[in-house]
Amino acid sequence: MATNPRIPEQKDEKPRGPVLLRNAEPPRSAVPGVVLAIITAALLLAAVIYFLPRAPKKVAPPAAAQVPAQPVPGQLQFSDMNMTPDPTGKSLNLDGEVTNTSNETITGIMAEVRFTTKNGQSTTINAPVQAIDIGKNAKNSGRITGSVQNMVNDPIKPGAERAIEIQVNGVPADWDHTMPGLRIVTTTGTQGAPPAK
Repeated sequence: MATNPRIPEQKDEKPRGPVLLRNAEPPRSAVPGVVLAIITAALLLAAVIYFLPRAPKKVAPPAAAQVPAQPVPGQLQFSDMNMTPDPTGKSLNLDGEVTNTSNETITGIMAEVRFTTKNGQSTTINAPVQAIDIGKNAKNSGRITGSVQNMVNDPIKPGAERAIEIQVNGVPADWDHTMPGLRIVTTTGTQGAPPAK
């Protein structure tokens, strides 16, 4: 009786002789993959362009919309204008008074400030006109000082006069430092009664 049977060791032997191999496939062309990649990229680009935000279309104002009446030249008049250039030469404060002889209650003014350059040319900058509350203790110093007031909350009534300030930034470097010319470009306001005379 055998108590420890021996199992014969099995050897992995490779078969000897000729071996049949499967037919090798010829190499495939990469052209279909490249074409597919180009088509996919083109479709992605088209989708991105389609979903990008577009510039707003120009729409005509409604037929009933009206442009507020603008004061004709001379109905808003600047007077007693003084200028104070910034030490850096890059800005300028203009202060003075504006008189409203129109029948509009003025809630905003945009002025065109025209600078003459050293070579005789002119440059314009648009700047808002700000109302100044000079208060009860204002001194006549040649320069109007006080707190800036919002014209919407404290408009210039027909026939009224108001202290104003215009802060101009971006003064031309070749400005000849003469008093710039002023012209009213636009105003905002409400129609009111004609000014009292």
